[in-house]
Amino acid sequence: MNIYFRCSAHVFCVAMGSALKIPHNVPLETVVKPSPRVLDPKQEPRDLDPIGAKADVPCESISKNAGQINGIASCVSGKDGWHREPNVSNRKVYGFIHIPKVAGDSFTINSKWYVPDGTGYYGAERCPAGILQELRRRVAKRHLSGMSFGLLTFLRDPTAHVQSQYMELKYDYGWHWGGKEQFLQDCPTITAYLDRFTTGNGTKHADYIAYHPQDMQTRSLTCEGLGEDIVTQPSDIHKYMEIDAHKLGEALKSVENYTFIGITEFFQASMCMFHDKVRPGSPLPDFCDCRDKVKWSTFPKNHESHHVPYHSLKDLSQEDLQKAAVLTENDQIVYKAGLKRFYREVRELEERRGLQIHCK
Repeated sequence: MNIYFRCSAHVFCVAMGSALKIPHNVPLETVVKPSPRVLDPKQEPRDLDPIGAKADVPCESISKNAGQINGIASCVSGKDGWHREPNVSNRKVYGFIHIPKVAGDSFTINSKWYVPDGTGYYGAERCPAGILQELRRRVAKRHLSGMSFGLLTFLRDPTAHVQSQYMELKYDYGWHWGGKEQFLQDCPTITAYLDRFTTGNGTKHADYIAYHPQDMQTRSLTCEGLGEDIVTQPSDIHKYMEIDAHKLGEALKSVENYTFIGITEFFQASMCMFHDKVRPGSPLPDFCDCRDKVKWSTFPKNHESHHVPYHSLKDLSQEDLQKAAVLTENDQIVYKAGLKRFYREVRELEERRGLQIHCK
């Protein structure tokens, strides 16, 4: 892909840019408006292993659970690209906006089995406009007609997201990005990392560090780049840091209008919702009934740790938390909107399916 591509762990650099402008005449799916009841977004996650903990699953486990969904068993990587080729007209083509360090690899490994044959499914660390361009290009190449496009992404607690970026940069030695050795000298602690982007050399402008943590999720939803190079950190990054009310509004519209918004902290329930969206007439997998602990435990928790040691927000000082909040002011708003949509859709799915995918 580019000089930052990391073969061993399939992670790229961060997608960024300016404001999202959906191309004209592109049919996008809209979110179903479910029950207005909203659960408490501050409640503790219940279906995800602690962020950063190793939860690697053998190939046999992945294959067994994948085969349960559509009869296919294989152990494959979470590498971005085309996971399902569109080859039937009047179908859907899904594009996954892979925001770095928001469980994108884990989602790809699990979700590709859910998408029906004939339906297209592509994912990459690219801006939404670039994703849509690739979807249209592939559809045109295959001479398909009557296609509709749906965008997908995951959102994550912004503070945990920033912490995860730092841990990845520091501990993943399989990713030999330029500047890594200097980074280890300049940012021996996460406090130094946060200082660099709040008061230091990386404040609202380009830096040698591969991930720029300021509002990464909002930037990934509002950038408009089309080329592959947009996954790297642009030299004029300062203009992308200026997220005004219009850009924030565009990000919030995306959260409401995308076909699917998953939540990292509720990964298993999110996977069940995704299955329901792409296979609405099919029974949900057994692991989607959280009232049955045995069935719920069969979910393949294929967490891509990238050899990063266990970590939690408890490791951060109060000062660290405050600095992370400064860096993610807009992401906090976007994430909260994503949680509200998640809870609405959970309630709608549970009432329609007669089961629980999100237990208290």
